[in-house]
Amino acid sequence: MVEPVRNVIVSLLIVSVGVFCLEFAFPIALGEFLAGIVGGFFIEADDLPFISHLGLLSIMFVAGFEVDVRILRLNFYKNFIVGILAFASPFALVFVVGSFARLPLFEVVILSLSLSTTSLAIVFTIIKNSNLSQQPEGQILLGSAMVVDLLSVIVLGILFIDYSLSNLIAMLILLIVVLTAKRILLSVFSRYKGNRVEIELKTILLLLLALSILAEQAGMHAALIAFVVGIILSDIEPDHEEIIGKLNTVVFSLLAPLFFFHAGLNIDFHSLGLPQLLILVAVIVVAIVGRYFGAYLGLYYLFAKNKSLAKFGGLLFNYRLSIGIATAMYAFERQSVSIEVQNIILLAIAASSLFTVVAQKWSERKITASEG
Repeated sequence: MVEPVRNVIVSLLIVSVGVFCLEFAFPIALGEFLAGIVGGFFIEADDLPFISHLGLLSIMFVAGFEVDVRILRLNFYKNFIVGILAFASPFALVFVVGSFARLPLFEVVILSLSLSTTSLAIVFTIIKNSNLSQQPEGQILLGSAMVVDLLSVIVLGILFIDYSLSNLIAMLILLIVVLTAKRILLSVFSRYKGNRVEIELKTILLLLLALSILAEQAGMHAALIAFVVGIILSDIEPDHEEIIGKLNTVVFSLLAPLFFFHAGLNIDFHSLGLPQLLILVAVIVVAIVGRYFGAYLGLYYLFAKNKSLAKFGGLLFNYRLSIGIATAMYAFERQSVSIEVQNIILLAIAASSLFTVVAQKWSERKITASEG
């Protein structure tokens, strides 16, 4: 496809789906992912590689930046248990399905990991829009979702680190850079605070690109480093809210849409036969059920048998996007999974997130009807 025509089509799809999502209170990131699936029928997936990569790094950084250590410390023991249950339940059930389908062991692990993640960004947005962010219930849900994200990133790092002497040296250099990055950034932010050139954003984006190069040399996924750096910088005060606001403007208006759109483009429907469709259906069902009951049981029994909180959390944690998509695409790039397994993961992520949207809408309508 001619590049100008492709760019116009991509822009129209992203803007159109953004308007639709705003109009119908639909998660925009999910809408952009679905738009990419539609666009895949007439746009090549290789057309947006670099900007999509930068989008992933930015999304993972923001996800880490939104990990609030103070919220994690509140009810840490309970948050940890809920997070483990919400992570382990879908992992175990998907693992059983993958093993029963006789997929290679590593592909089964990647499949299970990808569908055990949650979307902290969507969880955070929904809780904020529900006016729960300052309430104990909202902090409980946020803390538990943070644990799920942290577990996902830890397992992803263990799976994909290349253990060798040269990589060990690169990791040590990377560790030194990460540990000193905070002090450097703080001095830069303080010196140029209020400058219209938005030096904070430029510095962060430059740091992410530099760390991505070091991460590749260390045999690590660049997205993991972006997530870790985000956590390290998450306690910046008093300018945290100002910086996250600026970041969200850039990331979620340009970089994130292109990443999610590109992810949708990577789905190859031609490689989906009947066996893959059967696996897909089974994986979707067990991933949704496992996540719902894992989160539900943990929230219900550890937080005063609050049934409404448990139901809300069980549904909310079924949003799966950034980390799950990144895991699938990176594993495919490393030739660790087949195109069929990547397709199953990406479609299952889309389906479970779409199910969550519909289930939440139905639940809200049911509550409204009973109140009326």
